[in-house]
Amino acid sequence: MAGERILVVDDAPDILDALTTALDDSGFQTSGASDGRTALRTFYEFQPQLVVLDLIMPMMSGVEVCRQVRSMSDVPIVFLSGVEDIDQKVEALRAAGG
Repeated sequence: MAGERILVVDDAPDILDALTTALDDSGFQTSGASDGRTALRTFYEFQPQLVVLDLIMPMMSGVEVCRQVRSMSDVPIVFLSGVEDIDQKVEALRAAGG
């Protein structure tokens, strides 16, 4: 729904910019973060209704961000990552509660 808040987390500036721009242009309120620590701080402040989350990031992995978000919220989390390792994918899904 337009106007809802979406937190986009990715350490690749081009991906982060493209996603936030596309979502902004579609009427969503977005906030971006390029590392896990910033993502958690932004999550607390911005209180998004959806999180788009990369798995491999500096300072804190996307899986750890997911675990911490999940410990306090049931907000939907969409993983966006180039990870090919099945074990990492399974770990991420388990962290999300899936």
